[in-house]
Amino acid sequence: MGQEAQAKPLILVYSEDVDFYLFLDHVFQAEHLATHLSVDLDETLQSAVERKPDAILMDCRTRAISAPEVCAPLKLDARTKGIPVIALMDQGAERDYVDLIKCGIEDTFIRPVWPAKLIERVRSMLDRGRSINGAQTSIVVAMCYADLEMNLSTYRVRRADRTIHLSPTEFKLLRHFLEHPEQVVTREELHSAAWKDNVHVGPRTVDVHVGRLRKALGSAPDQELIRTIRSVGYALTVNPADDTTIAK
Repeated sequence: MGQEAQAKPLILVYSEDVDFYLFLDHVFQAEHLATHLSVDLDETLQSAVERKPDAILMDCRTRAISAPEVCAPLKLDARTKGIPVIALMDQGAERDYVDLIKCGIEDTFIRPVWPAKLIERVRSMLDRGRSINGAQTSIVVAMCYADLEMNLSTYRVRRADRTIHLSPTEFKLLRHFLEHPEQVVTREELHSAAWKDNVHVGPRTVDVHVGRLRKALGSAPDQELIRTIRSVGYALTVNPADDTTIAK
């Protein structure tokens, strides 16, 4: 029985929430993945060195320090920097996203996250690791919100397991929305994100492209992710069309 446990890929989980860990453990065990819990950051680094996990899942909901500070030690240590790391963040912590990418985190999820999507991402990391026999792999960065997923390495977008085909401009617009979820973004910000400085387009052109992006993402009106904020711009949000629920 011990040999079977060792044969399973090992996922090291850092979380201060034991109940959340037990939920993750149940999900991973059902997929024949072993887990080990660490409730302390120093212990996490030590466990990563000693146990050599196949991937690390960092629950960054601690109030003490920011998500990048939680994850950075693993990528700064030569003994652990090659281990894929997934960071889980609460809504409202999205501003840490860029810093997480800078410190080398392979993937981020905004909670709540679908267990099936998390398993899919972990499996993808494990498969890449096996295919290169332990050699250093290039970082694959994915941005996720609700049932929407953007892979920045392959330029692929999926929603609820459906592939979305976008133009380069629409892709840039969606990336900007994903970098600022639950926040109002102005037409001027979208213009800067999707067009070069020397390309002059008016607000109406921005509106047209956002409309095309909405159409490409599909779904029923009550499930639209991009909402118009009157007199201001747009917001990527699962909340009802209520300006008071969105950060400005």
